[in-house]
Amino acid sequence: MTIPPNLLEERRILIDARLSTRSMVLEAIAGMFADSEISGEAIEEKLLEREELGSTGIGFGVAIPHARLKDLQSTRAAFVKTRDAVDFNAPDETSVDLIFALLVPEGSNEDYLRLLANLARFFSEAENRELLRNAGSAEEVINIIGRSEARRQSA
Repeated sequence: MTIPPNLLEERRILIDARLSTRSMVLEAIAGMFADSEISGEAIEEKLLEREELGSTGIGFGVAIPHARLKDLQSTRAAFVKTRDAVDFNAPDETSVDLIFALLVPEGSNEDYLRLLANLARFFSEAENRELLRNAGSAEEVINIIGRSEARRQSA
């Protein structure tokens, strides 16, 4: 399993967001995920609970906040590129400007862990991080992730 190309939708991508704290970032993400199926407050609460267990900052200016929700029917993703770096208590003590958030249904454990591993692998590549930092639109973000997956599958 790689990063599914249809996982990330343009409406769930923020570019150069003016968010200065981790709480503001998580609130914005929850707002992008909220719909008639699940409230933004419930999503934000789950994301905050996960952050309390340990930072989702993975280093290199990247965080992958994630949560499992019992009322969720399908996996959702969001991407935020902040204008200024935000403290996410990352292990390398680097502030974060690239955030890829993930919500998964409560029972999808194996796929969830594989997807997190694939995201970590994607963001471990300096070229991917640099391309995303230079992206100017949601469409460009989706294309960068898609091209990376295409390269990975053809290797």
